[in-house]
Amino acid sequence: MKSSIKRVLLASLWHQTNTFSAGRTGIEDFRFESGEDAVRDGVPGLDGVRSLGSEKGWELLPAVFATAPSGPVVSDIVVELFWDLFLSTVENGSGADIDGVFMSMHGAMVSESFPDVEGEVLRRIRSLERFSDVPICGVLDLHANFTETMCREADGLIACRNESGEDARKTTYDAALLLNDLMETESRPVTLREHPPLLWPPAVATSNREPMLTLQSRARILEHEIPDMSFINVFAGFPYSDVPEAGVSFTAIADGDLELARSALRELNVLASSKRKLHIEDLTASEAVARSKGRIPEQTLFLEASDDVENGAFGSSRIVLNALVKQDAQDALVVIHDTAVKDNLKEFKLGNVIELIGDKELRSTRGRLISKEDSHAVVKVYGVTALMIGTRTPMDSFERLRAFGIEPEDYSVIVLKSSKRLNPLDDTFHWNTLVLDSPGATQLHLERLFFKNVTRPVYPLDAL
Repeated sequence: MKSSIKRVLLASLWHQTNTFSAGRTGIEDFRFESGEDAVRDGVPGLDGVRSLGSEKGWELLPAVFATAPSGPVVSDIVVELFWDLFLSTVENGSGADIDGVFMSMHGAMVSESFPDVEGEVLRRIRSLERFSDVPICGVLDLHANFTETMCREADGLIACRNESGEDARKTTYDAALLLNDLMETESRPVTLREHPPLLWPPAVATSNREPMLTLQSRARILEHEIPDMSFINVFAGFPYSDVPEAGVSFTAIADGDLELARSALRELNVLASSKRKLHIEDLTASEAVARSKGRIPEQTLFLEASDDVENGAFGSSRIVLNALVKQDAQDALVVIHDTAVKDNLKEFKLGNVIELIGDKELRSTRGRLISKEDSHAVVKVYGVTALMIGTRTPMDSFERLRAFGIEPEDYSVIVLKSSKRLNPLDDTFHWNTLVLDSPGATQLHLERLFFKNVTRPVYPLDAL
């Protein structure tokens, strides 16, 4: 007799791939965890499924959890290692009586051979005979590129609705509740998808501003009004993954009148298309520096959106540093992410002059090494201070700067490799914030990037 305790296989694969960023994201960039330790240590985004599983008396079977910071195309060996570890859990006595599968995935992961890694993983899971009829549910990021393969191979993938940790917990809880319902009733809803030809930069298509506010609000109303509608998802997409199905999409998980569900998705498509033109900041580095000079003594925060580490850029561009030096800026701080900073500076002593940057106009720019630690170094370039950080961790608060011994109030200009405005409570309320869009792997004007694979025509690359 089959046990009444539901056994759920749990796995996570999380990487947001920027195909315009040079290089490869390899095994050394990923954090792999498996077994009970991963669940006990608290893999991000899985609190909700653990909570629901405890309420329902599930037996959780942790398989593999792999995550890496947003970055370049992923090496195929990462995908194959993930799959081997997943299979080992299934084949080591767990697979025979599994009642459900729960997947936590970003939804915009690209490898050397697979433009839709998450879809490929779902396809492989479904192709296993023991999982052919097992419900597969899970969560995806707000900026996932939702594909037809995801529609076909999963039974219920739910999008996060904003960037907060609390929302991630609620979304995983809701997805786990859906999985529980499917295991109890053995019903299988249909996932429908609508994919308007729209690419929106994630720095602009955020959950707390238009048009995402209107789209989410309308989706919630439709979700409530249509009978037997489990969820309507709004995906902003991730345009820096140059893949055929990149961009905005809407999905409905329905078990009733499918024509009503299709009509709802078409309405959201029309609504999004009517709001496709987003307001984008258009300041170059030189313009921003010139403008900031007229605002002194007001302090100015530059967000270099075109080199945003959170969206897969390396954060190592010297464009703004060049502009500050050329305009003789004083009391300015530029954060530069350089994973090789420890090795590059190990032969230098404090006070040594080092060549920091070079270009056709400046020929060479030299700075004096002020301090260095294993994780970072500080270099003085004329009136500009460069904080060289050995990781690609986003500097999303002034407290992170203080952790490196930097006091923000000592500077009139601070440049962060980010597109995200800091929390107003983080003592930045009196700072003037300027968003820059210079050349880079995450520039806001998408038409300036060289797309090769996205399905055309698509806005804003083409006139629609």
